[in-house]
Formats: sequence, structure tokens, C-alpha cells
Amino acid sequence: MNITENIQRIQQAKIDIRNAIIQKGVSVSDTLTIDNFADKILQIEGGGGGEDNLEKLLKNTLNSYTVPNGITSIKPYTFYSATTLASVTIPYGVTHIGEGAFRYCSVLTSVTISNSVKGIDSYVFNNCTSLTSITIPNSVTSISPYAFGYCTSLISVTIPNSVVYIGNGVFNYSTSLASVTWNSTQQYIPSSTFAGCSKLRVLDLSGGATRV
Repeated sequence: MNITENIQRIQQAKIDIRNAIIQKGVSVSDTLTIDNFADKILQIEGGGGGEDNLEKLLKNTLNSYTVPNGITSIKPYTFYSATTLASVTIPYGVTHIGEGAFRYCSVLTSVTISNSVKGIDSYVFNNCTSLTSITIPNSVTSISPYAFGYCTSLISVTIPNSVVYIGNGVFNYSTSLASVTWNSTQQYIPSSTFAGCSKLRVLDLSGGATRV
């Protein structure tokens, strides 16, 4: 695909996305930037996970994104399979990240999560295969099943002592994971948490977990 064709594809995608947003009842101007489009997607019930025109933006044009002020929750599957999204910043004020919000974001390498986030739902970063590190802030109290499963480039992670609930399979098949510091006050390690983590060599149970 040459440059002209690529520009035409992006322009048509923006038109399709704008029309789809209007059909869903969210007001939009004629001069929105790509980031503005993504801001609007966050306002739409159910996010952008469906195979419709909204997803064209996420898959084909969005590289870096900062969630705008005023958003308190990222809806399920909002950025699902956004295969060009490399960097995302979740600012203070967001308290919840919905199921599968960033699942299959295969080039996502940088994630900044503010210390207002309390809940990370199931599959949020599942199959983010380029993610090498993540800082879970001390505000997080729950991490639901399979949230970081198949993050095959993830090397190390620290679970803060604010976390009181961790679901099954949170890091399953994160095949590069070598070091985990478990400061969570949850007293057991759930089923299949580290299934397939063949390089895991250091598991620090500073939080006091006593059984698997």
C-alpha cells in the first residue's frame, strides 16, 4: 500500500468512525483529531470492542493515547485488538479498567497507570505480547482472572500490599516472567496463576501468602 492509498484509507476510516459515533448518540464536530475520536469512543456504551467502524480507528491509526480528564472508568474492550497502540497513559481520576480493555494490543510497550485505579478486570492486558514491564500502583485492590495472561515479554512484576484479591491465572503463560514480588495480603496463590511461566525463578512472598 503506497502513501496516497494509506492516507485515503485513514481519511475514510475517520469518516466512517464519525458517522458511527453520531449514530450512537454522541455529539461530534467536523474537526476532531484522532485523539478526540478516541475520547468519544470512551463515552460510548460498551467501548469500541465490536467489529464495527469504530474499531478501524483503534486498529489502524492510534499509536499513543492519554485518557482524558473526567473519565472515571475505561469500559470493557474499549481498546481491544488496537494493534498499532504502543503507549497509553491512564491519569488520576480513573478508578476502574474494564474487562479486556487492552487485550490483544500486540505492540503495547508502555502503560502508565495512576494511583487512583482500584480495579483491574479480567483479561485487561491479556495477550499484550510486547509489554515488558508494568507498575501496579498502591491504589489497586483487586486484579481479576487472566488480567496479564500471555504477556509473553513481561519480565518482572510487583504486586503491592494494597491488593486483597487476585483471581485465577493472572500471569498464566507469560513465558518470559522471571521475577515476582508478591506483597498482596491475599494468603494464597490462586490456581494456574503462574501456569506456563517456564522462566520464573524468583517468587518473593513478602505479603505472607502461605499456600497455593
